Amino acid sequence: MQPISREAAKVGNKKIVRVDEIDIAKGLGILLVIVGHLLPEDSWMRQIIYSFHMPLFMFISGGLFYYTKIRKGKKYQG
Repeated sequence: MQPISREAAKVGNKKIVRVDEIDIAKGLGILLVIVGHLLPEDSWMRQIIYSFHMPLFMFISGGLFYYTKIRKGKKYQG
């Protein structure tokens, strides 16, 4: 299944393609952070949200790093 993507934007001479699924996952993660901060500390829902919202961001950023740097053949120099 190919990702649904919007029209490519140009930044300088590079073509940038946005993937809707990734943008939706990031938006959902941001909303969960906001909701988690609004809930009382002893709330069971806050504990559930806090158990995965930061790993969600790490998973997304790691996948994007892999795709943009390693998969395209660029060498990572930390």
